[in-house]
Amino acid sequence: MLQITHPKIQPEEHLATIMDMDNFDPTARVFFSDHVLREAGTNKLSIIGIFQAWNASHFPFPIPPFIATVSLENLTNLPKKLTLLIRIEQIDTGLVLANAGAMMGFHPDFKMDDVTNSLEVSIPINPFVVNSPGKFVAVVLVNGNEIARKTFSVTSLTQPNPQNPTP
Repeated sequence: MLQITHPKIQPEEHLATIMDMDNFDPTARVFFSDHVLREAGTNKLSIIGIFQAWNASHFPFPIPPFIATVSLENLTNLPKKLTLLIRIEQIDTGLVLANAGAMMGFHPDFKMDDVTNSLEVSIPINPFVVNSPGKFVAVVLVNGNEIARKTFSVTSLTQPNPQNPTP
């Protein structure tokens, strides 16, 4: 699991216990990209090569490593510790093809306000194999609770020849 280093995030020894999750209701958006750079000083993200789907020349098709950037929003009543997980699932079967995550701890004095009520976390996703074209979903969980889904597809670049249909 990826350990996040961020100016507002403290090492494990400074973590407080998890606050009551009843008042914590985050939302999220997910972006897939080839690379992400975080600028020192300003903390700006440069998300490079954003994409929404894969086009495969053959199957089984190896999905190369990529980055899933999760923009967490509505972070009022932020717990002092968050575990962010992403599962890549095949929609038809529910089969989990990949998963990755990050653990974040916030200094006890850190408070989200209206200006900083969001947080972007970029998580590398390891390669995995897709056996056939289809629909897939990236499921985002925070502290075990599902907060977002991003549907994507893997399509075949080869089209059946209409003059020679396959049986």
